[in-house]
Amino acid sequence: MPKFSQSIQKLVDQAEAAERRSRAKPKRKAPAKRKAPAKRRGNPGPRGHREPVDVDAARDLELFIDTTDGLSPWGTHGPGRATAEQMVRKLRAGRYDKQKAPKGWAFLVEQAAKRYVREVGREPVSKWSVIFPPATRDAVAVALARDFEARYAAGDWER
Repeated sequence: MPKFSQSIQKLVDQAEAAERRSRAKPKRKAPAKRKAPAKRRGNPGPRGHREPVDVDAARDLELFIDTTDGLSPWGTHGPGRATAEQMVRKLRAGRYDKQKAPKGWAFLVEQAAKRYVREVGREPVSKWSVIFPPATRDAVAVALARDFEARYAAGDWER
């Protein structure tokens, strides 16, 4: 092996060491530990959402449901009428639960939100779930359930 100057010999040694390292088996790294998810703070609400209720959007949606014949529970046909008739059957059978009633109206509220965006169509946001977030839809469902209970108690559904 030829004799090199000290600085060149150092570079040669470094290159040889790097070549040996590249031929050696790579060492496995220990798997990274997963962090525990952050705990949510505050009251997440009945369905796990945290955003506040948009009162104006809730009122718009409730009025849209009441004034649209196919959606209104007091109309002649449509999903609103079917939901109201289902609630009447539950009341008469003794299976009506005031706590679970808004869940029954939630399907109607979701259909109404989709139809509202299709017919009224706000710009630039046109996605129904952004205009009417879950907290707002839940508030409308609760309002519809309480309105239905009041009207049933007043005798609107007697034959």
